[in-house]
Amino acid sequence: MTTMAVEPEARKKRAPKGKFAIPGGWVARGFSFEVEWPEDKAVASSIRTQYGG
Repeated sequence: MTTMAVEPEARKKRAPKGKFAIPGGWVARGFSFEVEWPEDKAVASSIRTQYGG
């Protein structure tokens, strides 16, 4: 079995640790919504695959 070394620039960058601060003058909003689930099983399966539902 061979292993490949990951180059430092190829690694995913992580967010800095600590509490996130919203800049002055900005507004944070959260949204939720509901949709009607399709009756067609193929379409519903596609939605589950794409959005993890």
